[in-house]
Amino acid sequence: PQHTLSVEAKSHVQPDKPTPKMIATTSTETESRTVKRFIHSTDTFNAKQFQLDIQAVKKKVDAIVSPQAAAQHLNKILRFEAALVIVGYAALFYCALGTTLSLLPTAICGLLAVICIAFARCIRWTIIGHHISHGGYDRASKASALPATSRRGVFAFGSRRFLDWLDWMLPEAWNLEHNKLHHYALSEDSDPDLVERNAEMIRDGNFPYIFKLVLGGMFTLVWKWVYYSPNTMLQYHLHTDTCINRHYSHVLKRNSAYIMLHNLPEYILFDLLRGDWEAVQAWTLLAGHTAVVMLPMLILSFSPALVLALFGAGYAVVLRAALLCLTAELATNLHAFIIIACNHCGPDMYRFALPCRSHTAEFYLRCVYASCNFETGNDYIDTVYGWLNYQVEHHMFADVSALHYQTMQPLIKQVCLRHGVVYTQETALKRAWLTLQCIAGRVSMQSVDACLDNI
Repeated sequence: PQHTLSVEAKSHVQPDKPTPKMIATTSTETESRTVKRFIHSTDTFNAKQFQLDIQAVKKKVDAIVSPQAAAQHLNKILRFEAALVIVGYAALFYCALGTTLSLLPTAICGLLAVICIAFARCIRWTIIGHHISHGGYDRASKASALPATSRRGVFAFGSRRFLDWLDWMLPEAWNLEHNKLHHYALSEDSDPDLVERNAEMIRDGNFPYIFKLVLGGMFTLVWKWVYYSPNTMLQYHLHTDTCINRHYSHVLKRNSAYIMLHNLPEYILFDLLRGDWEAVQAWTLLAGHTAVVMLPMLILSFSPALVLALFGAGYAVVLRAALLCLTAELATNLHAFIIIACNHCGPDMYRFALPCRSHTAEFYLRCVYASCNFETGNDYIDTVYGWLNYQVEHHMFADVSALHYQTMQPLIKQVCLRHGVVYTQETALKRAWLTLQCIAGRVSMQSVDACLDNI
């Protein structure tokens, strides 16, 4: 026989929302007492109906949003991103050259350049590259509403990286790390993007809380360089049949959870001192491949300064251009961190000890309990958030267009509230502060085995 104990779970939810219960299950058939932590008991929660209701929303929205409408919406975003690029680089050159022919002060043009370039770079990743890589526009492409290059597995792969989406990560590596490992192991220990676990060095550090906050804030400005690029490369070589995987996978598995850029020279030096030549070769090859992947984006990021230097511009002009390029890159890092990392972290988000099968009731529940939405509702808000303000719906159904989520979100929210599932939606600034507190170790995520007591 099994006995269940209901314990209130701590959760930052609005008063009118139901609060999840923790179910502790004890077994009297053995001498040892095992405790399994769940959010919902299947005795009181209709898991099958919840699953059917969620899937019914997907079918309904698919019938509403046509491939042609999704294509038109994406093309509008592409035009806006192109306009930002043109305005941004024009303002950058104007500011760098210091001309006085414009009515706008040079400083304002510099700010405009940084905002436009940073925003465009974020849109290219979070809206365009992200949703196409998930297959969100495959239907539109098959309906000839978009070109074949807008399909998953084609967009930005191989040499098309330089045409479609050039960033600090290799698209093939990011596709594996994010679209597969993160999405289908959300907030599990095997999730490579689990912020709380990845911030252990800061969380467990023996230094003041304010210093931890400063370190966390500095990380948000450089996270694509120091974390995302090397970590996606690590996961790529761990899970893909590459030369490094075939010969050195046993070495890479020593640090299979995540890796930071500064870890690569550390590991090389440490193994060199130990005389472990095989490990030195493995980390050197990984560092070399990471550098090759990052180099084109480094050149692109500072291309205005390089162009001005090539045409013989003065030292001051080149320096101003380089500083503007660096500021734009720091700004886009900060923007991306807030809208990407902060919606799966906080004291009201859950970590899961057990894996689950995709598109089951357990899977959909995890999408809700490990994700937080931001403000939603129209193209202006959604574009600022890179369409990542629909994290609950996106993790349920990643292979739909950005346009789907505007229609889907209120319907999914209604289903959750009807079934007593806590649906979290808050401002990005509040979530960013909770994430910083989590990085600093002031708050922690809630840990359970699973959402249901029968998965």
